[in-house]
Amino acid sequence: MAEQFATGGLGLNATDVTRRRAVQMIMMGEFNTAMNLATESLKSRPRDAQMLWVQGEALVGLGRLTEGAIKLRQTLGVHPTHDGALCALAEIHRMFGETDKALELAAKARTCSTTTRPYTLTSTILADQGEYRQAADLLEPMIKEPNADMRVIVAYADLCIALKQPEVGIDLLRESLKQGELHTGVRSGALFILGRLLDRTGDYDSAFDAFKRANDMRSCREEQIADKIFERWSAEAIAKAPRARPKTDRCVLVVGMPRSGTTLTERVISAHPKASGVGESPLLMNQRRLTSAAELTQGGVDTICKNYLDMLSREGSKSALRVVDKMPDNYQNLGLAACVLPQSRVIWCQRDPRDVCLSCYFQNFGLRHEYSCDLELIAQRYVLHNKLMEHWIESTDLPVHVLRYESLVSDLEAQVRALLKFLGLPYDERCLSPHRSKGHVSTASRDQVRQPIYSTSVARWKRYENHIAPMVKILEEGGAL
Repeated sequence: MAEQFATGGLGLNATDVTRRRAVQMIMMGEFNTAMNLATESLKSRPRDAQMLWVQGEALVGLGRLTEGAIKLRQTLGVHPTHDGALCALAEIHRMFGETDKALELAAKARTCSTTTRPYTLTSTILADQGEYRQAADLLEPMIKEPNADMRVIVAYADLCIALKQPEVGIDLLRESLKQGELHTGVRSGALFILGRLLDRTGDYDSAFDAFKRANDMRSCREEQIADKIFERWSAEAIAKAPRARPKTDRCVLVVGMPRSGTTLTERVISAHPKASGVGESPLLMNQRRLTSAAELTQGGVDTICKNYLDMLSREGSKSALRVVDKMPDNYQNLGLAACVLPQSRVIWCQRDPRDVCLSCYFQNFGLRHEYSCDLELIAQRYVLHNKLMEHWIESTDLPVHVLRYESLVSDLEAQVRALLKFLGLPYDERCLSPHRSKGHVSTASRDQVRQPIYSTSVARWKRYENHIAPMVKILEEGGAL
């Protein structure tokens, strides 16, 4: 994987163990360790572009995008053609939907890089925009080269799904996976794409095998969040906490398990001329981790509210009556939302839990959602998610609209009318065709939401019924089925 992370032409001193290890930690996804090592190294060399870049990459990997962008700009201030910093900053702009800036930075990186990262990044940005053919054209010359970079092959194979050429991608990946020495993360990513391609061809047993092999390579754990949330955000503590004084009813929180239809819901709402979206904001998650209901003060909730409303204005349409934050994990944060955004509306996306859990297992979330590499841990998280939502409904005054994925795809107009009524928006037919909306989509549902709404993902679990019995048992025992 080392060749994918730029040295910016600086090179690494073989005797500088700290600097070398910091870069290795970035490659391995050990972002906290990398951050500590780079910080230590910068004490003696504060203008070391390579270590500034490591800090920037580490912060991005930890989800601290704004801080990461600052470090990456500092890197470029010292070394304007540091291709790693250019690519990482382009990734941040991509995440914020700032496509033109992301493409500009990636193009600059291509002029000064000896790695393939700027090319695969550019193809991803183009695919986010639905420009699949253009993205494939960029990569095709590279996959025809002898000893083509596996990352380019994986990126191209991923495009084969949208281009409806699954067999092409399958052949490319199977041949490439025969290589003996591949970084674990690269091999795992290739197997995820292979699983998706095999699923498209109807070879479900082979697809499940590919997904299982991919997930078996990942670090897997279930973060114990339940006790802390229930304890720190009890009904009594929420009732006693202050409410923010700034008033607004613009905020719409779309919550649910990953792969439950949150992106589709956002696209449906954002297709309305009086609504917009901000993607997945980490703001509430970050704030909830720092405080509890008992610790909230009037000044504190007012400040969080102001910061959130500023984010809505900055990243959404300033004229929109409703702005959607589709961070699925906000199902953990509704106690805080009840205090800092008391006039917000909540849409709880639900889908057959067997389909949700299986879809999470089939998705390469990288370092996010570490529980998703084990079907039983996913089922446990689903049960917890249900319990938390029931807790918020009983403990807060937030209005909650339940939107079932199966109902949305089978009776679209009726569900859209009910949804818009809940949001206080007039009915608009454009919401029936969210795939026609222009703009950036960088979530795992990127390919799906660019198609007309379809029902083929309903009861998908039945194709894999022979592989999921332990998961189903946990869902049944937890009351989810």
